[in-house]
This record gives sequence, structure tokens and C-alpha cells, in this order.
Amino acid sequence: MSFKIFVAIAAAEGWFLHYIDIMTAFLYAELKEPIEIELPEGQREEHPDQIGLLMKTIYGLKQSPREWTNSLYVIVYIDDLLVLSSSEEEIQVFKDTVSKHFDTTDKGVLERYLAINVFYKDNSIYLSQSDYIDKILTRFGLENCKPVHTPIDKKQALIPFDGTTTKLQIKEFQTKIGTLIWLMVSTRPDISFVVIKLARHTTNPSEAHFQALKRVFRYLTGSKYLAISFSRDTSQSLSGYCDAD
Repeated sequence: MSFKIFVAIAAAEGWFLHYIDIMTAFLYAELKEPIEIELPEGQREEHPDQIGLLMKTIYGLKQSPREWTNSLYVIVYIDDLLVLSSSEEEIQVFKDTVSKHFDTTDKGVLERYLAINVFYKDNSIYLSQSDYIDKILTRFGLENCKPVHTPIDKKQALIPFDGTTTKLQIKEFQTKIGTLIWLMVSTRPDISFVVIKLARHTTNPSEAHFQALKRVFRYLTGSKYLAISFSRDTSQSLSGYCDAD
């Protein structure tokens, strides 16, 4: 959500949106408390009764993301920084400042972030996940499936299954639902209704549920280039909606 708000502001104000990747970011942050670790091979044999004290974060340590993000106050996902400003000069000053302390990769104007494609046209910014859709279709062997025009068959009732489903089928169903949830919350709200419906049956899906799930992928095959757009007239007022069951 923070990412999409960032994009909305960039579109509404005509500001610049850049992307920086900090190389080996976790190795810069210091731990609040040292952690005892085994000595690496080569030293362990020479000092079998000794241990090491880890003073800085490393990859694979659960504290690493938190300690790293504490060192910056910009929108950041692990070691990826998004920089938003009305001035490209200000963005460059920020990049120069960061690069004095960290090994960075300047990726310039934002084009891709968290499997989301970002492109610009006619004073608007568009977010799509066509590459991600291609990837999951290939992963599940559905790259050649026949497209349909709607994500759900309105005549099909998705009711609970009284039978028994194998653990392997349950895992497959849950995995596919998980990939769709990420897509749904990122750029494809049009599949929200059916994905939420199907997610209620992840513990014991039936053949009908699998068929309904496949239909969602068939729908995505024919609509993978749909995108969320943010234009210059995008309102900066946040509006919230809720519904009571």
C-alpha cells in the first residue's frame, strides 16, 4: 500500500521516482546485542573450545532486516530504496550521500519493484504484473491454457466439500491461492472476489474448487496486460471504506 501511495503522489504532482539498491546492506548495520556464533571452518579445529561474537548483522539473521531499516528513513524494502522528489537534483544529492556510506546500485527511474512493472505514458504511471503472471502460468503448467473473459462462472456455487482431499492436493491449492493473493493485493483487484471465495476452501478443496481456481488463471492469460493507472488528476485525499458482514 505504501508503494502505491508513493506512485499516486508521483503521478499527481509530476514528481520523479527513482530506485536504489544497496549492495550487501545487512553487513552495514550493527547489532544491539552481540550474538554468540560457532567459529567458521578452518578456525574451529584450531580453537575447539572457543566461540565468536557477532557484532554486525549478516544475511540469514532474523534481526538483519529490522536493524537495517532503522538506519534509513525513506520508503525501503530490505535493501531497496525508493526516492521521490519534485527535483532530480535533490534525488541525486540523496544518492550521492547514501553512496558515501554504502555500496549502491543506481537503477535510475523506477521501472520494476517487487515483481511489479512500472511504466510511464501521457503524464500517467501504470503498474502491471504481466511478467509475474507469465511466471506463475509457466510454474503451474498453464501457459497454454485457453483464456476466458471473466474470472468466475456466475452459475457455479463454491460450497464446502464433504469429501476428503489429499495433502498433496491441499498444498497445491494453497500454493496457487497464495500466488493469486499477491497479485490481487498488488495490481489486480478484479480477481479479489473469486480469490477470497476460493481461499475459504484451502483446507479441503474439491474438484469444483480446482476448476474454479483454474478459471482464474485462464482469465489472467487473456488479461495479463491490465494495469492500475495513476494520473495527474489523482486525488491526494485518502478515502477509507468498510463493510459489515
